Amino acid sequence: MRPRRTAAGRAVATALSGPALIRPALIRHALTSSVLAVAALATAVLLAGGTVGASAAALTVRASSTGAVVLTRCQESVVAVTAAPAQADGSVTSLALTGLDATACAGRSVRVEVYDPSSTGAWSSAVRASATGTVTTTSVTMTTGPFVPTSALATRVVIDGWTVPSTWTVTKVIGLRCVDASGQGRTCTVVVDRYRVWHGGYRLDFHVVTTSTQPFRYEIQADLSATGLDVDADEDAFPGWPVPASPGHPSWYPAGMSLTNACVSSSSADLPVIRLRGSGVGWNDYVAAWAPAYSLGFQVYDTARFPTWAGCSS
Repeated sequence: MRPRRTAAGRAVATALSGPALIRPALIRHALTSSVLAVAALATAVLLAGGTVGASAAALTVRASSTGAVVLTRCQESVVAVTAAPAQADGSVTSLALTGLDATACAGRSVRVEVYDPSSTGAWSSAVRASATGTVTTTSVTMTTGPFVPTSALATRVVIDGWTVPSTWTVTKVIGLRCVDASGQGRTCTVVVDRYRVWHGGYRLDFHVVTTSTQPFRYEIQADLSATGLDVDADEDAFPGWPVPASPGHPSWYPAGMSLTNACVSSSSADLPVIRLRGSGVGWNDYVAAWAPAYSLGFQVYDTARFPTWAGCSS
């Protein structure tokens, strides 16, 4: 049996439960819970941004009507990422980053990833190379695992958990070399069979060999501006860009080219560098230790035109 309240007791109960009186302890509890919840949400967003990259330049977390916490990335400008000059097999092991904000981002972590934007698998399978360091100066060189850089790849730069805009540049190849066109880093070698130079033109005939037991698509990269390449001929390759004048013939730029069992995988914008692959007929498209790619060549003229750069089949 509930005890009967007195009139004074009923008055006190009504005053404590009614809207006219809000207890201070309840106010402090509610505000503390709201601030903690907002802070937890902000932390979760930041952690997610560090994993997949923040898409916004700043995040504003409002803790009350009279104050706010503003989180922002330390750099808005573009970071330029450049592949180091390739080694003999066409691969590189370092990346140069320039344009870092060494003042606003000093001491903060920086991560760069080179990836294949056409990849449809997991992110880990799209990434070709990555490196992590600390921002100390406006330019930094970062070491990666070996990979073959191509202009078809792209970069992602993350500073202190925030993705910043970046550009990607591949250093042009120097000389004459063979690379794995699939980007898996297998090695191959250009073997020059014959090199000839005459007034108004020159020709290089070659074949490709490898030690890989697995066949792979190869690519020949030739820098026509290179000189002094020992190709076991009477003259070194190549004459130069432009080709120097000779008795009875003025200096000239290569203006046309013909191919032997090959197709062009570069564009005219890449000149003086040209990239060649097997012609796509099947018998010399791939190379393996047990199947060299024979009977390849190109000839350069001072007249006519270069191929239409229609490209090779994949």
